[in-house]
Amino acid sequence: MKKITRTLAARFPLILVHWVDSSSRRGVWNPLEELRHDDVALACVSVGFLMKESHQSLTIAAHLTEHQGGGDMCIPTCAITKRTILKH
Repeated sequence: MKKITRTLAARFPLILVHWVDSSSRRGVWNPLEELRHDDVALACVSVGFLMKESHQSLTIAAHLTEHQGGGDMCIPTCAITKRTILKH
C-alpha cells in the first residue's frame, strides 16, 4: 500500500488552489432594478492531485487509486489567484 501511495505522490502532486467563481443572487429571473447589486465573485479553495495543466486550465482530482481517479475539477487558469504544492 505504501508503495502505491508513494508512486501516486510522485506522479500527481497534491495542490491547494485558490480561485474565483461567478455568482448569482438567486439563480432566477429578476426585475432589472434588482440586478444592480454589489455582489462579488466567490472566493473558492480546492485541494486535489494535479492531473493535468495547460495554459487554459488546471485539472485536479480528489480521489486516486492505482488506476482510477474521481472528484475531478477543471479550473480555468484565468480564475486561479494562488496555488501551493502541498507535501504528502
